Amino acid sequence: MTAGKRLLAGLVLMLAVPSLVACSGGRDSEYIMGLRDGRLLVTRGKPQFDDKAGVYNYRGQDGIKGSIGKDEVVQIIER
Repeated sequence: MTAGKRLLAGLVLMLAVPSLVACSGGRDSEYIMGLRDGRLLVTRGKPQFDDKAGVYNYRGQDGIKGSIGKDEVVQIIER
């Protein structure tokens, strides 16, 4: 490999790595909510419990907000 090709390969890596880190760094963690009826809900970010209303508020994989009663949720785990 010539010096010019090595320099070009190094330059490409220097530009590509920060771009990949930026793309993956902002992702929310996914959580799985196990429900009493056996369903599994995958959420973006950790579901937040609203003590006043007695529900978990979450954002689904499709980005749509939802809520579910505390009594319906068996467990919540991070994926």
